[in-house]
Amino acid sequence: MKLYRVTDLNGNFLRDDFTFDELTEKGIEVDVPQGFISPKWDGTQWIEGATPTKLAEVETQRLVFTLSEENRTSINAFLKTAIDENKVYTALTAPTTTQNTKQIKALTKQTNKMIRLMLNLLDSAE
Repeated sequence: MKLYRVTDLNGNFLRDDFTFDELTEKGIEVDVPQGFISPKWDGTQWIEGATPTKLAEVETQRLVFTLSEENRTSINAFLKTAIDENKVYTALTAPTTTQNTKQIKALTKQTNKMIRLMLNLLDSAE
C-alpha cells in the first residue's frame, strides 16, 4: 500500500493516509517538506499555503513563549506605545488622493490588528 499526502481539491494538505476520496480529495505521493505551517500542493510542488497574517501569528506565538517575563513586559509596553504612535502618525498623514486614504486606513487597521494580536499573545503567555 502507498501512503499518500491527502489534500482537498484546492491542494490544501489534510492528512497522511493510505486511501482518499477521489471525488473530493487528491492523493499526492511527494513528501511534504518540514517547516510549512499550512502545506499546499500547487500541482508540481509543496508551497506555503498560510496567509502572511497567519505566518506572523505563528511566529509571534513562537517568540512569545521563548521570552522571559522581563522581556514580555518590555514588549507589552512597546506595543501599547506603538498603537498610540500609529494613531498619531495616521492622523498627521495627509494623503492627497482617495486611494491613498483607503490604503493608509487599511494598513493602519491591519497594523493595529497585528499589534493587538501580539498583546493578546503576551497576556496569554503570562
